[in-house]
Amino acid sequence: MKKLSKFAKKHPVRARLIITFAHIVLPFLAIYFGASLYDFNVVLPAVLIPILVMVFFIATCLYPNKKRKSGFFKYSYYRQKSLDFIYIRHGLFFPYCDQCQ
Repeated sequence: MKKLSKFAKKHPVRARLIITFAHIVLPFLAIYFGASLYDFNVVLPAVLIPILVMVFFIATCLYPNKKRKSGFFKYSYYRQKSLDFIYIRHGLFFPYCDQCQ
């Protein structure tokens, strides 16, 4: 992860283009996979969406603050990247779950 962050710091334009491309492509892939599962009669439980919303909200509350120097919410690179991964995963699962319903 640190190599990726260093790459983004050295090449901000490329990094933003990659992120933009991913934001455009990933929802379509999630909808496609959801539709494919629906075609195979795989239905995700309806309770999954509220669980995803709760986990997303908890991740938002636990996101580290760069200004805090001590305590539970102090800045941690590992925690920040872990929560960023949760955001990305949930951003992919929301359209995927919606398409499977």
